[in-house]
Parts: sequence; C-alpha cells; structure tokens
Amino acid sequence: LAFSAAGLTGIVSNTVQVVAGGATALAIVTQPAATARSGVALATQPGIQLRDASGSNIAQPGVPVTVSVSAGGTLHGITTITTNASGAANFGGLSFSGVVGNYTLTFTSPSLTQATSGTIALSAGLPAAVTITTQPSGSTPNGIALAQQPVIQLRDDAGNALSQAGVTVAA
Repeated sequence: LAFSAAGLTGIVSNTVQVVAGGATALAIVTQPAATARSGVALATQPGIQLRDASGSNIAQPGVPVTVSVSAGGTLHGITTITTNASGAANFGGLSFSGVVGNYTLTFTSPSLTQATSGTIALSAGLPAAVTITTQPSGSTPNGIALAQQPVIQLRDDAGNALSQAGVTVAA
C-alpha cells in the first residue's frame, strides 16, 4: 500500500497478502443437465463450490452440502456429501422422479447462502408398468370379439404415460 500527503514524503507499506474470507455461500460450478428422465441418473451431475462474500473459492473440507428437489419431485441417490480439500462437493448418481414438468435442485449447508439450479425439464422415464386406459366389455358371448376392446398404456415409475413403440403386451 502506498501512502502520501500533499507536500510530504510518501511511504510504502510491507507487502499485504489478500486472502479469501470464510465461506458464506454455495455456488453451482457444474449445473445439472437441463433435461432429465424420471428415475434416470442426471446426464450431468451437479458440482458445488464454497465461496466467500467476494465470490472467491474457499478451500475448506468437511462442510456438508445437501441437495433437494422442488415440490412434487422425489430425489434418489446420496443427497448429502461433504466438501473435499478444495471446498468442492461433486454429486454423483443423482436422479429424481415425478410428474413430467419443470423442477429445480436446491443446495444447502448450515449458515451458508443456498444455491438453486437452473430449470430441469423432466420427461417420462423408463417403462415400469402397464395400465388399462379403456376397460374391455364386461361380458360377451363365447367366440365373439369384445364390443369394447381394452386399451393399454405404458407408464414409468412415477405414473407418467410413455410413448414407446415395439413393446409386446400379452393379454
């Protein structure tokens, strides 16, 4: 630092090293994938970094970071991990299920400002069940086709309807 005043000889201080302050917030450094399938692992897993009030990275291990999904979704996988020596928390194997729609992930840690992901558009997942959308006729004479034929729908683990050709359904 340099100090001066009009008409006086200036002086320079010893070297001052500026260091990051304590952790005050969580920051998303790797956004989760913007699209996902219900019950299927996110293609891009989220990464979190501890930051100070100036936005500098904080290297502090052992800080717990918990992830949650917005209302209506159910999160699967390890939802709380601790930061490594660099102050990073890298999630792996996260997925969530729910009704087709838009969701966000929120990352929290005690006494730190939370971070919320961008919108994740959730689509139907993998086939998990068949349902009857149109019931067959209640009775019919022997050897005669049902007047009301059944209609079957594939659904994922969250009950979302799937549009998938080539699945054999036996009656």
